[in-house]
Amino acid sequence: MIKLKAEIKKLWENANYIGAIIPTNIVEILPKGKVRIEGKYNNSIKFNLAINKLGDLHYTYIKVKTLKELNLKIGDAIDMSFEIVDNEKINYPEELIEFLTQDEEFYSAFEKLSIGKKRNIAHIINSTKSIENKIEKLIKMSEDIKASKNDINTQ
Repeated sequence: MIKLKAEIKKLWENANYIGAIIPTNIVEILPKGKVRIEGKYNNSIKFNLAINKLGDLHYTYIKVKTLKELNLKIGDAIDMSFEIVDNEKINYPEELIEFLTQDEEFYSAFEKLSIGKKRNIAHIINSTKSIENKIEKLIKMSEDIKASKNDINTQ
């Protein structure tokens, strides 16, 4: 388990992207290339994220909602504890698995998607609270994917 304090910083002036900056001494011990991590902020809020690079900075995105829940703001420090996880690992929700097993055309089209798109779909469904909304989103996404649309509607 890796533990650190990260500075919360606005990543771009003209955008509302906020990051937790990974200290250089931690970056030096991480594997080269794409790195995904799973852990907790302030020992309470779980995350599963990629470590990204912007110039010399390494960071993870952090949601404004998460900052509010932790009563933090830009410029504060946030505790992070995490483990490195397999880049290919995706936590598929049961509803998505069910859709994939019942629709061969959807399964075939889904398998052709990049790992990032698959992870995004799983995240969207996992983040949706009601079963009705999950099903609605899955129906729309499966239709878009089967039609080979690059822009998957997540509304």
